[in-house]
Amino acid sequence: MYPIERYLLRLKSYVRAMSNIQLDSTEWVQAHRYVLFNSNEIIPFRELHKERIKSRIRPRRVPEEVINKIHIEEFCDWFRNYVVAMSNTEKVGDIR
Repeated sequence: MYPIERYLLRLKSYVRAMSNIQLDSTEWVQAHRYVLFNSNEIIPFRELHKERIKSRIRPRRVPEEVINKIHIEEFCDWFRNYVVAMSNTEKVGDIR
């Protein structure tokens, strides 16, 4: 189970009447982003992503605001891919 899923399950346990909660896709994305950008457990991954952005655009001098904007736009997809890659690496290690 991914850390985000564990966190969402914990939040879910706080809500008593789950049948009344329904999120459309936009609300789900906003909730997902909120958790990713406000969970202390994700801080190392956010820092890693920012460092990768800086290394990708290194030849140019880019203000921190631009890096933060790119980070906000790309982090969710990058994190998903990163976690999938980690999972695949663990599966390969288990086979050996």
